[in-house]
Amino acid sequence: MRTSEDELLLAWAALYVTQGLAVKRIQKDLEAKGCLALDDYEVLLVTSRCPDQRIRLSSLAESTIFTKSGITRVVNRLEESGLLRREGCPNDKRGSFAILTAAGKEALKSAWRVYSRSILTILSPSLTATEARELRCLLEKILCHLRNDTLVPIGPRKQNKAE
Repeated sequence: MRTSEDELLLAWAALYVTQGLAVKRIQKDLEAKGCLALDDYEVLLVTSRCPDQRIRLSSLAESTIFTKSGITRVVNRLEESGLLRREGCPNDKRGSFAILTAAGKEALKSAWRVYSRSILTILSPSLTATEARELRCLLEKILCHLRNDTLVPIGPRKQNKAE
């Protein structure tokens, strides 16, 4: 008979492998359509969900899977591509903001069409809407345990009235 610890470890193994295989499939689909890399997409998405579509780099690192040095490399690449721009922080000379550009918004929209289709292709054959909701709730429970309240939410960004 399996213990609760055994079940937790088996759940982790299934989550880990599933996530890895799904990411590989999505990256392949994005690359085939000439879209953003998944890492770039994540950074632009998090930035797009922030007020004024701007975020301090330190907060961006905390809100993504990247370390502070890793986020700097991604932001540098996105800045060189014209998808983000960097602006100094007026109250902290060491800090800076990443700000989504119009080109970044367009790249995000274009990638979302491919990304969302890939997600649906992966999940639709295996999960009903009810199961997807249950899975989301379980994963959000873990996510709440791992993240702090100041991080950028993962749900859809609320639209400004002007948009």
